[in-house]
Amino acid sequence: MATVYSDFKSPWCALFTPKEVELLEYFDDMGHWWDLSYGSEINEVIGCALMTDVVEAVREVGVVGKRYKKGIFRFGHAETNVFLMSLMGLYKDDKSLTANMTHEHVQNRKFRLSDITPFASNIIYEVVSCDSGALSGRPALKVRVVINEKDVVRLPGCSDAWCPWEEFMESVGKHVGCDWDEVCGLDEMVMNKDERRLWVQGDGEW
Repeated sequence: MATVYSDFKSPWCALFTPKEVELLEYFDDMGHWWDLSYGSEINEVIGCALMTDVVEAVREVGVVGKRYKKGIFRFGHAETNVFLMSLMGLYKDDKSLTANMTHEHVQNRKFRLSDITPFASNIIYEVVSCDSGALSGRPALKVRVVINEKDVVRLPGCSDAWCPWEEFMESVGKHVGCDWDEVCGLDEMVMNKDERRLWVQGDGEW
């Protein structure tokens, strides 16, 4: 007969001890850390297409001066946000997430998906134009990143949460304008954009 722990409000979670719930959460986070985040270098660049889109949108609104767009929205899955957060260097722990981490490290880790990518998770890039750049002939732009509408983060390399455009580009610029086929493509495969099919060169349809 299962023991029910009354501290949990959820009937499902009540079947597990608090320690077991903590271990299950960490097991899931550890897998995502290796598969989607800092566990592999390529995960930090998979979000390059999204970051390129962000930078181009900011340039269009602020640098070029097309101010008719009040907001640009992109929708995807939680995993998409993990790739983008990793690209920006957010929630990065000093140690790799491994099965032999101490209990203290497990409890105090930054990479905790229940906090950073819950249901309806989102990343907001707020852009402001400041008058201080008027002497240069164009407004001074600043970008602020807000996670899940509450967590204001300061990107690595930025002097403030409202990151000046030059510092923002210094922080993420190496991941802008990447060649997606070079990063993730296979030499022997090409995409037929008209028919939306994968073909193997010389071997017909795949």
